Amino acid sequence: MSKDSRKHSDNKKKNPTSIKGPKLDSFKSDSLQTNKNTKVQPPEDRPKTLEAMMRDIERRQHVYEQEQVSSNEEDCNSCEFADGYEKSRKTFYREFKKVIDASDIIIEVLDARDPLGCRCPQVEEAVLTSGKNKKLILLLNKIDLIPRYNLDQWLKYLRNEFPTVAFRASTQNQRDRLGHVKASLKACDEQRLRLSNKCFGAMTLMNLLSNYCRKNDIKTSVTVGVVGYPNVGKSSVINSLKRSQACETGSMPGLTKQIQTVKLDKLIKLFDSPGIVMSKDANPSALVLRNCVRIETIEDPLPVIELLLQRCTKEQILLQYNLDDFADANDFLMKFAVKLGALKKGGVPDTHKAAQRVLSDWTNGKLTYFTEPPERTQEIIHTELVTQMKEAFDIDALVDNADEEYDDFESIEHEQKEAVNDACSSHTKDSNELTVSRNSSSIREKSVA
Repeated sequence: MSKDSRKHSDNKKKNPTSIKGPKLDSFKSDSLQTNKNTKVQPPEDRPKTLEAMMRDIERRQHVYEQEQVSSNEEDCNSCEFADGYEKSRKTFYREFKKVIDASDIIIEVLDARDPLGCRCPQVEEAVLTSGKNKKLILLLNKIDLIPRYNLDQWLKYLRNEFPTVAFRASTQNQRDRLGHVKASLKACDEQRLRLSNKCFGAMTLMNLLSNYCRKNDIKTSVTVGVVGYPNVGKSSVINSLKRSQACETGSMPGLTKQIQTVKLDKLIKLFDSPGIVMSKDANPSALVLRNCVRIETIEDPLPVIELLLQRCTKEQILLQYNLDDFADANDFLMKFAVKLGALKKGGVPDTHKAAQRVLSDWTNGKLTYFTEPPERTQEIIHTELVTQMKEAFDIDALVDNADEEYDDFESIEHEQKEAVNDACSSHTKDSNELTVSRNSSSIREKSVA
C-alpha cells in the first residue's frame, strides 16, 4: 500500500463523518395534530350522551330518595332514631322489632329523673295487644340521681300500671365480678346509693324473672328483651345482671346498633336492642336533654340551654358554675365562656364550647334534676292484662321477701362480726397475760442475779 493511500486512510479514522438520521419534522407535526384532536373539550362541546347520562343518574337518585322516605314512613311509623350518625332508620327499627317479637318478657328501661319522658307508649301498647302472653316490666334506672322521696313517689305511681323495679347499674371499671348491693330498697338510704358504685336492684329483678319461669313451668329458657331510649342505661343493666362487661357502654348515645344476645343462666337469655325514640312530635331540645343526641352534632345549642335553665333553678346554676348573675341563656353562655377562657379571635366568647361543657355536665349527672309524678286523671288501659302481669310477677311479695332476706343477712352479718370481735378480744387478752407473765419472770431473774 502506498504512503499516500495510508495517509488518506489515517485521516479518515481521525475525522470520521457524523451519522445523519431521518428528519423528524413530519412525525412532530403528526403528533401535534393528534394532541389537538384528543384535547379535553369544554363542557358545552362535550357529547350529548354524557349530559343524558348525568340526567339519568340524577333522576335515579331522586327516585331512590323518594322510595327511602316512603319506606321509612311506612315501616318506622314516624319513629325518630336518636343516633345522629346512623342514616338507616329502617334497619334500626327492624332490629328493635326483632327484640319485641322474639322476647317473652320486655324490660323497658327508664331514666329515673324523667320516667314519663322516656316511656314508649307504642312499645307498651304493642306488648299488651300482641296476644302472645308477653309480659312488661318497667325498670327505673339511675335512682342514685334523685331524692329518695321522689323515688318512692314514682314507684307508687308506676306500679299501678306495670311491675316496676328500682335499679342502679354498676359503675365499676373491672371486666368481671361486678358487685351487687345486698340490701333492699327499704333498708338502703339515699347516701348509700350515691356513694356506692355497685349495682342495686339486681336481686329483685332476678327474683322477678325466676318467679315468672317457675309460675309458668318453663323448662327450657325465657328470652328477655331490654328496650328504651338511647343512653338510659340498657347495656349497663345487662352488664350488671351478668356481672361482667358483656356489652359496650358509654355516655355517647347510639353505641348499640344491632341486637346483642347475653345468656345469664340456663333459663334466662337477654337481648340488648338499639335505642330509639318513638315519637311523632319529638322536641329536638328535649331529645338532647334526654341524652338521645350526641352533643358534638348540635348546631345551635341555645334552645337546648334555654330549656335546661327552665328545668334547673337559677341558684343551682350559679352555685355550680360560680357565677354572679345572668339575664338569659345567651348571657349565661357568654359569662361562662369567659370564665372557662373559651375565646375566639378578637376575644369573642365561644358560646358553643361553653354550651357543650354545660350539656356534658348534664349528661354526667352533675346538674341535679328530677320530675314529679303527675296526678292520675284517667283509668289504666287494659286493666285485666295489667292485673295478670302483676300476678305473674307478684312484685310486692318479692320486695317484702327481699326485706326479710336483708334483715336475716344483717343479723347473720352482725353475729359474725360479734364472733370475730370476741375472738379478737380474747386473743388480745391472752397475749397481754402472756406478756405480763414474761415480764414478771424476767424481773425475778434479774433480782436473783
